[in-house]
Amino acid sequence: MVNENLQPINQQPLVSIVVPIYNVGSFLQPALASVQTQTYRNLEILLIDDGSTDNSGAIADTFANEDQRFIVHHVQNGGLSSARNIGITHATGEFIYFFDSDDIMNQTLISKAVKMALKENVAAVIFDYEQIDENGCIIPSGYGHGDIYHNTETLTNHEALKALFKQDIIITAWSYLVKRDVLIDNQVKFTVGRLHEDMNTTPRVLWYAKNIGVLDERLYQYRIRSGSIMKDLKPKNLIDSVWMLKQIETFLQQNKLYNAHKNDFAWLVHQTLLPYVFNISDKFLHQNPATKKDYFGLLEDAYHEIKIDNRTMRKLKLSKIPGISGLKRWLKGQSCIF
Repeated sequence: MVNENLQPINQQPLVSIVVPIYNVGSFLQPALASVQTQTYRNLEILLIDDGSTDNSGAIADTFANEDQRFIVHHVQNGGLSSARNIGITHATGEFIYFFDSDDIMNQTLISKAVKMALKENVAAVIFDYEQIDENGCIIPSGYGHGDIYHNTETLTNHEALKALFKQDIIITAWSYLVKRDVLIDNQVKFTVGRLHEDMNTTPRVLWYAKNIGVLDERLYQYRIRSGSIMKDLKPKNLIDSVWMLKQIETFLQQNKLYNAHKNDFAWLVHQTLLPYVFNISDKFLHQNPATKKDYFGLLEDAYHEIKIDNRTMRKLKLSKIPGISGLKRWLKGQSCIF
């Protein structure tokens, strides 16, 4: 286990924590309190109020008035990606950490991540997480808890991509601490106007970091809320998921990584699209026949658009998944669960 005790504050690297905020008044105070009470003290906490219409902006201002490490930027609503990009622009720390404003950080998260980065001389550090509900109770987590956390303290970028695509580590922006130079030098930005923006960014961060530290601790609590984007299976969600997968595919091809990672990428594609196959809401699909037809069309296009060869399908035993060409026929006999 990494000891979180570090050198005096004036010798510690500055860490910029970027916190996008939009209408999370019910959860913001405990979220920011978990940032404020970090054992690591040399922090620059950038609160990006993305045009909130509730009391979120006022709560952010209160923290800034009480603690000079908090800096508030009230901006016109542009979405989560835009807010994170604004945070990157204003960040001056050696390291950057992205924190979601309805979640909770373990008070030692930054200390342990920085300690690991310095000890192993790595540009990024990842760690495990747990899920909580709206009341703060721990609930079973879906994925991202692979054995990789127990088996190693460092990963190469190839190993990190493999683990990411196999979903042994989670693909979210809050799952890593990274050196600011990795983002700036490689022009890594979050895609504005699209959902699932982490999918396009995290592979790039881990690749450009080259070497990644691994902490075998659950240092982050990710809150699952009703109405969460992650639970929404509407067409916009599917369209943006496919778009992000295409961006990853292009990134792999441009960096001559596709052949080395095509099996793992194929796994990511199917694991991303399967919820839209198996968890289609009867209520949603049968409200409007035209909507149902469009949704099936989107799924069919998705599988055709991201081309994975038959040999890879057979090797991963993915061919046993109901074929998209017969999806409509297959679903007619299913009792879909939302």
